[in-house]
Amino acid sequence: MGRFRAPVALAGFGMILAFGAAAAPPSPNFSGRYFMQPGFGAPGQRDGSLQTSGGAKSFIETPPLKGKYAEDYAKVLESRKAGRPIGDNAARCLPGFALGAFANPYPVEAIQTKDQIVFLFEGTDRVRRIYTDGRGHPKQLQPAFYGHSIGHWEGDTLVVDTVGFRADTTVADGATHSDRLHAVEHLKLVEGGKALQWDMTFTDPEALSAPFAMRYRLDSDPSIRMMEYACAENNRNVVNDRGETTSPG
Repeated sequence: MGRFRAPVALAGFGMILAFGAAAAPPSPNFSGRYFMQPGFGAPGQRDGSLQTSGGAKSFIETPPLKGKYAEDYAKVLESRKAGRPIGDNAARCLPGFALGAFANPYPVEAIQTKDQIVFLFEGTDRVRRIYTDGRGHPKQLQPAFYGHSIGHWEGDTLVVDTVGFRADTTVADGATHSDRLHAVEHLKLVEGGKALQWDMTFTDPEALSAPFAMRYRLDSDPSIRMMEYACAENNRNVVNDRGETTSPG
């Protein structure tokens, strides 16, 4: 009798291993094509319902800039009123907003693998990578327009940490920042997968007096076909740092 007890016990133990521990739920798949809409209101309107944490100011308010960054932003606003806008990276075919080509009339495609999620922005033909393989930030970062992004899953939400931004991008609407800018994002599918909600919060001890937050909605649209966007081709109205057109067409 004793010879047959061990196999039975082992079989039972195997069943415990197989069924006793709950398998981790699969991560949502963001792969697809989307069209961007700021906020969750009417198209083109900023979302005033965003519940931010840590006392963050939302995008519907003026960025809480301080020191020379507030002074520089005031100059940007004045230059626009004068019809000679400064600090406009888009006019030079360069990335402007620090986390991607948002709030423009062009789609974005997400490609998700087990190691990373890649966002392809049709507008200005930009690429942003978020690594999800457990790596950390490099000890020696090479500053980049979109920084260095690493993400992990918390339930159905992708939490992204980004550092290493170039200082010549913006946190919003032409407002610049320092090289100590830090962004935390929360991305999740909503409305049964019909939309991607993208919340982002910035902190910067040199440029911001408080955290600054914004929310974007990306509507899923499988019918979208991504197209080429060559910003520099036939760009006859390049603007310099003084708001002057250097190559009139």
